[in-house]
Formats: sequence, structure tokens, C-alpha cells
Amino acid sequence: MDMDMSLNSLHLTNPFIVKKRKIISAPSLRSVSIFKTSLPLDVFYTFSEQMCGQPVESSKIMHILKSGNGILSDQDLSDRLFFTFDSIAFKRGIYLDVIEPFMKLMASQYYRPAYAFYAERPMAGSSAFIRFIQVIRHISKHIGLMFISTVKYEQSVSSKVYYVEYKLSNKAVS
Repeated sequence: MDMDMSLNSLHLTNPFIVKKRKIISAPSLRSVSIFKTSLPLDVFYTFSEQMCGQPVESSKIMHILKSGNGILSDQDLSDRLFFTFDSIAFKRGIYLDVIEPFMKLMASQYYRPAYAFYAERPMAGSSAFIRFIQVIRHISKHIGLMFISTVKYEQSVSSKVYYVEYKLSNKAVS
């Protein structure tokens, strides 16, 4: 019995033994919004037009949007417009100096302080486009815009292309 007690005390002091931790249920995490105030569509659309240009009609990119998982149908995508976020648009946004002011605006006015680090991260380096797209995904989910990601292959090089829906109403979404 003394042997069992000494083994239990050994396990408690051993730094390589991981103790079980309480797991937080997923629904309680998802119910918390990462935005503190509602984001007006026109703020996002103005930024997107500066960076990506005019939205593209879905009929022009239908072959791209329908390929892959087959979840989307012609009826789902008819008469819709999409902004195209890719590495070229990201470089254009860096060159025109529209990304950094937009990220500062997002961090200071719209993100909750605990989540503001998403927009405060530097938009330079090899993973800058991924960090940028993460913020765009947050915004799209918050506003309720369709967000589609695809992979573009050109001359044996693959690159990610993201399409964000453009809705014609310019109301603020809470």
C-alpha cells in the first residue's frame, strides 16, 4: 500500500505526465461573437473594390465555383456578384496601401479587444496572405456573405483564390 502511495506522489511531481483537463463544449465557444459592433457593408465593399476591383458576375466564374465538391448549383449562384481575393489582389492592396489602414480600423473599432490580434498582426512575410484571408473570413461570416475558396493551377504552380459574395443592400448587419 505504501508502494502505491509513493507511485501516486511520483506521478504528481513528474512534469512529463499530462493531467486530464476540462474540455469546454464547442457551442459555448461559437456563441461568442468576435466583433463588438456591427460592421457596415459599405465599409467592407469600399475596401474590397479598392483592392480587388469591381465584383465579377457569377456567370463568368461559374465553372470555377461549381467544380470540386458539387454542393453549389446553378440556381444558388445565378445573378450573384463576387469579389476575387487572390495573391495578386493582396499585392495590389499592399501597393495601394489600403490593407494596413483597414486592418487598423478593424482592430480598433470592430473586433473585441481579445480578438483584435487577428487584425493587428503584420501583413508582411510568407504567411501574410493567410492572416489577411482569416480576417476576410471573419468579416464574411459576421455579415453573412458566401465565401468560396478554390485552388488555381497555372504553369505547375498552385495558388488559393477566394470569392466573397457582393450583396446589393448596404445596410449594417448586427
